[in-house]
Amino acid sequence: MKKFCLLFLLLGAMLPAHASLEAWNNWLGAPLLNRQWRYDERFRLPGDVHTRSAYLRDTKLCGLIAYEIKFHLDEGRITAIDIIFSNKGDTADHVRRQIAYAKKKLRDDLNKMIGKPESTRLGPDRFKTKAEVWKTPEIIFALEADAGDYVILHIYPPATILTAENARDVRQKIDAIDLAGRVQRNDFGDVFLVVPQVDQGDKGYCVPATYGRILRYYGIDTISMHQLAALFQSDRDDGTDIFGAHKKIAPLFRSVGINVRKQGDIAFPAIQKAIDRGTPLIWVLYADPKYEDIRLINTRSRGGDPKAWRRNKITKSRADSLPKSECGHVCLIVGYNSLTEEIAVSNSWSSEADGRPTWVPFRVAKKYSAGESYLCTP
Repeated sequence: MKKFCLLFLLLGAMLPAHASLEAWNNWLGAPLLNRQWRYDERFRLPGDVHTRSAYLRDTKLCGLIAYEIKFHLDEGRITAIDIIFSNKGDTADHVRRQIAYAKKKLRDDLNKMIGKPESTRLGPDRFKTKAEVWKTPEIIFALEADAGDYVILHIYPPATILTAENARDVRQKIDAIDLAGRVQRNDFGDVFLVVPQVDQGDKGYCVPATYGRILRYYGIDTISMHQLAALFQSDRDDGTDIFGAHKKIAPLFRSVGINVRKQGDIAFPAIQKAIDRGTPLIWVLYADPKYEDIRLINTRSRGGDPKAWRRNKITKSRADSLPKSECGHVCLIVGYNSLTEEIAVSNSWSSEADGRPTWVPFRVAKKYSAGESYLCTP
């Protein structure tokens, strides 16, 4: 991340900025804004055409330690920037005190520079969160803070209209998606989906990050991993109760037209059916080191003739060992190959920020499965 910070300094002298935006960049502590509201590729943040994001280390923005930054894009134009400050996942000590301090400093600074804020709500109906909004002719700021969970500063272009999304409109948007058209195939026999990434970072947020990926896959990008972590009462170290999370998320997903159904243990025909329809599955597993070794070696080694690979692929782990229950994890199943009897999995990790799935022999996946999977369909 030191390169990222140095790049901020370099771009400060390079980006053409309006004078008033230059003043806001000075307050932000980095040249995030330019007159065209275009994302500059020289930031080199991982992501896709819709979102670029990165975790930050030893980086101050707005005079505070910032833990994550995210650019929301529409054909290269910035539609929003999110800066995540103190939060219960990334802030190790005295999190409530640090959240309160960050919230107060940001509010005091914006009050001093702009004046008193308006109150509004952001997000779809059942996911709405409170926010304070400051508007100027050049920029809009929205401060969203949960006392025990997170502080997020949203930055928008001046013409942005901030309103809570109507659940019916969200459902119509989801219904219009050609899910079958998202299915990709290659000459090796792989059938797979590309699902937008949400990086959980170094914390035990695989459940909120994975559900956040499902939301992004269905075009809902206004609900953050931190909001879901607050809903699930996720813990930095202990993670999330997946079964409790299912009970909480199911009615909220249903309100925007997404059904979450428990599928039980993974089965190859069910995976094929889901992927062919363009719907990824949420999978609960034990991602212990033996499984990880097999997954990574198998992915690096696969290739050539698929029928030959079917005979040669890695299918066994140590027979005298069982999965470690403390290695509980949640990820997505995003593909399959019926010729090689493998499935494609995708984790909410920085190492998989490019969105490429990794491939696991189904026999191995079955061994390390925790016996639960969930299907999220419109």
